[in-house]
Parts: sequence; C-alpha cells; structure tokens
Amino acid sequence: MSFVRDSSPSASASLTDEPHEQSGDGASGQRMRVNIDSRWMAVARNLFLLAVATVIGMHQVDETGFLWADAPRYANGAAMIHDWLISGEWLHPYQFAQRYYCRYPGFNIPYHPPAYPGMMALLFLVFGVSYATARFFIALCLGFAGIWFVQLAKRLGAKASVAFGGGLLLMTTPGIAYWSRTTMSEIPSLMVIMLATLLFVGWLDTAKPRYCWAAYVVAIIAFLSRMVSAGVLPAWFLYAIATRRFRLLLSPHNIAGAAIYLVFGASWVRWIKGFGLYEGGGEAAHLRLPDLQPNPSITYNLAYHWKNLPTTIGWPAIVCGALALALMVLAVKKNRGTQLWIMAVSWFVSLWIFLFVLSLREHNEPRYFCLGLPSMAIMITALCSWGFAGSRTSRIAAAVALGSCLCGNIYAMTKIPHGVVGYQRVAELLANQDQRGNILTACPRDQDFIFRYRAAGDKHVRQVMRSDRTLAIRAPNYVVVPAKVLAANAEQMIDTIRRGRIRYIITSTPPDPKIDERYREMKMAHEVASQRPDLFRPLGETNGYPLLIELGGDGRKNFLHVWEFTGELPPGP
Repeated sequence: MSFVRDSSPSASASLTDEPHEQSGDGASGQRMRVNIDSRWMAVARNLFLLAVATVIGMHQVDETGFLWADAPRYANGAAMIHDWLISGEWLHPYQFAQRYYCRYPGFNIPYHPPAYPGMMALLFLVFGVSYATARFFIALCLGFAGIWFVQLAKRLGAKASVAFGGGLLLMTTPGIAYWSRTTMSEIPSLMVIMLATLLFVGWLDTAKPRYCWAAYVVAIIAFLSRMVSAGVLPAWFLYAIATRRFRLLLSPHNIAGAAIYLVFGASWVRWIKGFGLYEGGGEAAHLRLPDLQPNPSITYNLAYHWKNLPTTIGWPAIVCGALALALMVLAVKKNRGTQLWIMAVSWFVSLWIFLFVLSLREHNEPRYFCLGLPSMAIMITALCSWGFAGSRTSRIAAAVALGSCLCGNIYAMTKIPHGVVGYQRVAELLANQDQRGNILTACPRDQDFIFRYRAAGDKHVRQVMRSDRTLAIRAPNYVVVPAKVLAANAEQMIDTIRRGRIRYIITSTPPDPKIDERYREMKMAHEVASQRPDLFRPLGETNGYPLLIELGGDGRKNFLHVWEFTGELPPGP
C-alpha cells in the first residue's frame, strides 16, 4: 500500500539521517540504497508471513478434515460458484444454484454470503476443486491478514520489527490458528476487514478520498464474507474521534460511503431472512453443546467469553494483555504508541458492543469473537512498542513477553483436533463406479462427503440425496421443529430408493451400540441394507471405512458402509 509509512529505523534514516552532513550524489545514493534495503526487507517479511501461514493452514492436510458443521457448506458453495463460472450461464446464477443444489445439496448460499466462496472459487479455477486447494486458500487469507496487520501497526506508529512480531502473534493466536485449519468464514473475513481498516486509517492520515471509498468497498466484501465484520466499522469512527479527526468523519465521502454500506447491509439482511427460516432465534439449546444458550444476556456473554479466554488467546497473551492495560494510561500520557492503544481499545469495544449488546439473537459460540482477537494483538504490539522504545531492561522484557506469547500459541496449535476424517476414500470409491443411479447418504456430516465426491470428479450425472431430505425432513437439531417422516419402514424406504433411482447408499454404524447418535432414518437405512442381501450388496471394505469426528475433546469413531442396490431402477434420468 503506497500510503503506509515504513517506520523502521532504516526508513527513518533515509529521511532524517546524514543529509545535513553530506550533499550531492553521495547522500542521494545512500538514501536510495537505504530505501531499497528497506523495501527488500519488507518483501522478505511478507514472504515469511505467507510461509508461516502456509505451514499453519496446511499442516497435516491429508490427515485432517473440516472442523465445523458449516465448513464443508462453504467449500460446496465455492465449488458451485466454480461450476457456474465455467458453465457459461453467467446471467442466471440463481437458477443455476437451484439446479446444482438438487445434485449436490451441501451449501447455504445466500444465507452464507457469497463473497468468500466466490474468492475460493477463483482459486479452484486455477488449481482445481479439492480439499487441499480449499485449505491453501484459507492459508493465503491468514498470510495476507498478517501482512495487512503489520502494515496497519506500522501506520499506527509501530516500528517495522515490532509490527512484524505483532503479525506473527495475530496469525498464531489459538482462536485464529484453529479456524485457519478449516474452511469457515472467520479467516477470509478477517483478511478483508483488516485491509479495509488499513485503507480507512490511510484515509484519515492522508485525506485522499480514494482511500475512503476503497475502505467501504472492501468493507462490503468483508460483509459478504461474514456479516459479523460490520462490528469492526464503529471502531473506525471511535478511533477517528479519539485521535481528534472528527471533522474528517463529516466529509461527504465518508458520509456517502457509510450510507451506502448501511443501506446495502440492511437490504442484504432483510433479503436473506427467508433463506434462514430456522436460524436466529432457536427455541432450544444445541443437543450436543450445552454451553450454548439461546438469546444470551450481556452478563452471560461476559461470563461465557471470560471462561473461553484461555483457549481463545492463551494464558501468555492474557498476562501480557493485562499488563498492557495496566500501562496503557501511562503510555498514552507520555505519547508512546498512542494510536496503537486507541485502535486496540476501539476495536475491542466496537465488536463487543456489536455482538453482545446489539445482536443478541442466537446462541453464543467462542468463534463469534474471532474478529475481535486483533484487538489483543494490537494491544500486545503496543506493549512491545513501549518496551522496545525504553531501556535495555524494558527491551529484554518486551522480547520475553512476545516470545512467551508465540511459544504459548505454538503449543496450542498442537492441540487442534483432526476434524472429520474418513470420507475421502468413500468419495473416490463412488466416483469410480459405473452403474447408473443416484447416491443416498444416511450418515453423519454428509456435506463433507458431498464436497469430496464433487472434488473426486463424478464421471456420471448423479444426484446426491441426503436422508434428512429424502427419508425424513429435519430442521437443524438446535431448533424445536418436529421431523417429518417420509419413509417409516423398509417397504417405504425401498420404494423411495426405486422412485429416486438410487443405486448407492452410504450408511454408518457406531463402534459402541450403547452410544448411538444416529437419527432414526439413518438406523433404518443401515438395517434394511444389511438385512436384505437380495437387494443390497456391500462395496469396498466389507468391515466399513473408519470415520473420525473429532471437533474438540475426544473424537467419536464411526464406520461408513457403502451399499449397491441390485434391484431394478425405473428408466429415466
């Protein structure tokens, strides 16, 4: 970004050092060399951040899987947009998505906004649709989030080396590293809103309208990646007021940009309500996560996120953050890193009020405050700036504090669970089958299978039919809405298989019959397939394919079974 000041010693020297003592081409040449060296150092730091992000995001990519129920839905949405782009039906995206959902019912666009899946789809165009490509995209988003953070910290007054350490701290923060291992929207939206904030601060410093307009355009992209990013924008205004630049907020460029953002955001939210009938205001807590409380109070939010702080940011960061808060008033009085402190407080207060005071609509989850974690990284960057600007003892203390936080974060990354693992082999098996007919999934987390099956390259035009859409109609399990049974017995299920032209069925079994979390239709599908050898024969591993579901704590191990329906199917597509 051209408006970002490089506050490193080398850049400062090029402006203030030695020109008074030297003149002519020698001084000019020295300044040029210093600037070139500084730029090469900045490039090296950026490449290092991208390399670190790749290591974090791609770690054990072949041995791990999606870490949240919505993660494969985002990936499926990106695959849909990829297929739409290559279809040539560019003027009919909604109709294409409808038909695509009938074939691969595993995405939630537009309820899940399309900007982030759209960006991932562009990478799919280059490298192909695959889980590895999806994870690589998230790693790139993490890397650029770190790069924009470093640029923002430098713009706010941190030295280049301190800002670089803050960028590493942000990228390795447990609550951010966790979501860097899966295809949720937290990291892509973090990257985009970080760039938007950098542009807005650049506008405050330069008063160039193009940066103001660019900030709001990028903020809209962030909103269409994750709507929670709207909670960061009030921090812009709080920061401008606290740094005595209120008049700029009254600029027609800022007023127009903010108005367009608000109108667009309100219109989008109103439009998508029809696509999230059972979201936002569920009447019961989640069945497996008792900590989630519908419509939580402010007091509950405070207690809930305080309890989750150790796993979200880590104990070293908690200690350093408390120390930073204790020194903040003194640092601001002495004008040491004032802009960093103000931005950190503005960011935290803005997102907390937006999420936990104004948006009390759904149950709470630790990931909701992921976009608030940069405030802690900025706070610790401010603390380190304070330390490195002081005596040798304070510099050592700052280095120890930053190093402790990084070491704690690295240790926390070793505890990230494996996610959902096991559908890859099943997807490859079915993608290579030659029999005509569709696929019925009567197994948990089947959106994971849908993505991997699409990525494996379906050789035939098949539909993937979910049991919770075919044998029964089920709303999300955290909403009290009774299920509608469509196939109540074996005869009705077989009739559904024939009418649906279903050739292959995926079922699952738990290793311990006493712990069986399958829905009724899932149990029935496995019982019918295993008890009717005249109509079903097993494919692949006769003992089943292991399926690990490890989203936190101890994982649940299941077995997947693939069956081929050997009966006659009616003719037709």
